Amino acid sequence: MLSTPAKDERTECLIGVGHPLMVEHGALYPSSAVCLSISTFAAEIITLLLTGLYTSIQLSSESDGIGNGVSCLPDSSVYCAGNGFCLPSLDTHLTCWRFDVLVCVCYCGIGLGRIRENNQRLRATFSPTGSCFVSLGLAAHVWGHFILYTHTKHTSIREANLYEHWSFTWVLLVINAGYCLPRICLYPPRDIAARAQPRDAFTSFGIFGLMILALIERTHCAELLHYVGGHILYDIGIALLAIGRELLSA
Repeated sequence: MLSTPAKDERTECLIGVGHPLMVEHGALYPSSAVCLSISTFAAEIITLLLTGLYTSIQLSSESDGIGNGVSCLPDSSVYCAGNGFCLPSLDTHLTCWRFDVLVCVCYCGIGLGRIRENNQRLRATFSPTGSCFVSLGLAAHVWGHFILYTHTKHTSIREANLYEHWSFTWVLLVINAGYCLPRICLYPPRDIAARAQPRDAFTSFGIFGLMILALIERTHCAELLHYVGGHILYDIGIALLAIGRELLSA
């Protein structure tokens, strides 16, 4: 009697239409989950590459004291976003500040409601540590826009767009590196259980989309972004990402 060879319990890849993927411990996943896992990994890699590109653009801008660099020549548009913020008007930072206050209150309300929720499943999906970090980030976002508004409200629109600071660059570095680097190191594409969850996939693609928007804002404010609200679009994206991530964990 011939014995049946024991199956490898680690990873058996059977990728294809209608084929599952057998991962560790014998768990089976459809090919759509495989594609999602690989896609999130790729999105995080590309996000870090775009963050490096954005930072290099900022570093290559030679300052003349007010943020006027090689990418914002004296005869360039008043909407040249030399510091990364695309400001259609001097009140843009104020508008963003008001909007971010509302977002911060809503996000904290969701967290408090989750803590008080009697549903044990909802409480189990709530991460106090992660939510605290997001809350602090949103609060810092609020404070940053308020400070920038006070520093630019009495300048011209060109000076406001060229006001020299690195706050937006640091925001991108902290968010993108803080989220993407640990996931790239800890969760390879074959770790479908960690990568195919709706909340995590939504976050990976959301951060990727926001990085593309930030790059467009930095390089195409005059041609495009200032016509459709400027930096407020990025803040709307942050709100959708933060609140959507929490709602998908329910």
